[in-house]
Amino acid sequence: MDKKTIRSRMKKLRRSLTPRQVAKMSRDILGRFKSTLYPLLPPRSGVLAYIDVRKEAKTGGIIDFLRENGHVIYVPCVQGENIMPVVLEKKCRMKKGCFSIPEPAVAKAAPSLKKIHVVIAPGLAFDTKGARLGFGAGYFDRFLKKLPKKTVKIGLAYDFQLVKKLPKEKHDISMDYVVTDKRIIQTK
Repeated sequence: MDKKTIRSRMKKLRRSLTPRQVAKMSRDILGRFKSTLYPLLPPRSGVLAYIDVRKEAKTGGIIDFLRENGHVIYVPCVQGENIMPVVLEKKCRMKKGCFSIPEPAVAKAAPSLKKIHVVIAPGLAFDTKGARLGFGAGYFDRFLKKLPKKTVKIGLAYDFQLVKKLPKEKHDISMDYVVTDKRIIQTK
């Protein structure tokens, strides 16, 4: 299948989810993240995590858990063609950003990309080798390319978003781990 067909199929499947299904699968993803993946992460690190919209796997529980364990949380803010990581304070006022994605009303940029040790990325689909399919604008791929090679890249998805093989282009950046409601795939 080509990227356009996969995107269309995954959007349709995700839209069909009920709020109860989203909540349950997101709790399962959080449980797998906490029990299996979290112990492998650098302690007290900087983590960039997406803010979930449109029935994406919820990140609120992961963000709260990481913050409680001493991690600094950053979220992506789109500026032009790029993502700028900004600090997500515990109780900050949010506004609608690019693509109606919430972002802090007062953006305090990360001091350096070297302060981001882990990225939790959204995706419409992933494959078992860690390839990620986003919405097609390339924001995350451009951002991930700028980070140090040792940055841990984690994709969150519902298990139905895993496909056998995604078409991959030269500019596509793969994930080190994909966490779903049913399993964790390690690709490195």
